[in-house]
Amino acid sequence: MVKVLQVTSKLFRGGAEAFIMNVYRNICRTQVQFDFLVFHTPREYYEDEVESLGGHVYHVPIMEGANLLRRKRMLDAFFDEHHDYAAVHCHMAALGRDVLRSAGEHGVGRLFSHSHIADFERTPRNIVKQAFQKGFGEYATKRLACSRTAGEFMYPGKDFEVVNNGIDVARFAFDAARRDAFRGSYGFSEEDILVGHVGRFELMKNHAFLIDAFAALARIDEHAFLVLAGDGSLRENVERRAGDLGLSERVCFLGLLDDMPSFYDGVDCFAMPSLSEGLPFSAVEAQCSGLPCVLSDRITDEVAITDLVEYLPLEAGAEAWADCIERALGYSSGMRKGYAGVVADEGFDIHGTVAQLAALYMGRG
Repeated sequence: MVKVLQVTSKLFRGGAEAFIMNVYRNICRTQVQFDFLVFHTPREYYEDEVESLGGHVYHVPIMEGANLLRRKRMLDAFFDEHHDYAAVHCHMAALGRDVLRSAGEHGVGRLFSHSHIADFERTPRNIVKQAFQKGFGEYATKRLACSRTAGEFMYPGKDFEVVNNGIDVARFAFDAARRDAFRGSYGFSEEDILVGHVGRFELMKNHAFLIDAFAALARIDEHAFLVLAGDGSLRENVERRAGDLGLSERVCFLGLLDDMPSFYDGVDCFAMPSLSEGLPFSAVEAQCSGLPCVLSDRITDEVAITDLVEYLPLEAGAEAWADCIERALGYSSGMRKGYAGVVADEGFDIHGTVAQLAALYMGRG
């Protein structure tokens, strides 16, 4: 059996973590087994599941700005004690260079850096982080990325391999009964039209703009609701913005959901005005469910794997976004169908992603 160490900052419900767990659930664990190295002390959302699948989670509380020598000593101590990994797969750029260097010095032969982003959030803290993200792929034996855009951003001028953010297409195929159950559970009627969004409440997701665009839509359609799944540090700010615009009864904050297929089935349109994305899982899942999608043109065109996607510049403004969403809602009022077959044919079935990574982990890729 091949042991692989997955390295990430936390095991919360973020995009990179969801990707790793999708792979872990579907890979043949008699051939490949995962452990996790995380740089956060409290237990996180996925840890119980990791342990149920046979993996171990190791917490090494290294701060990104810590003394470089101290950081190296802590990583070296970890690999001195845990020296039976055939591969290390690193999903965080800020500490990734140091992790892969230490792993290589301790005899790990297959070292993978994996870019999941296409830009950095413009915050003072991230300006410091960017200094540590330079050279992320320097010690990697193979550089990976979730999209061409994410790879070109993280590894300028370097070779890399794209690994699609595969999903369980059968699970996300449209189901009319699931749609009815979701809408009934939240008290929505058949005449209500639901604009859906999935994402952490952080700067890059641009929720403030989405609220403004929905406000313009709400003025022309009394049956429109905005349904938001996710959580994050800016949630209270977004709730306050909705209240200031008189939309408290029209914007629904559902928090973190376990049953995401029902969410996509239950809404009528998917909107994502992100400032940047590597390749958003949620847009792939939404298309699989047959949802028309209105996306910011700052999101890579690689996610447009069906005819359901329309891109719009943020500079077009909230009113133009409201008009585009209204057109998409008109499209969705027809016969809804799933796109699972199309999504699979475009290479976004989790089984293809798992086969690609398993080959890399076992030295066949």
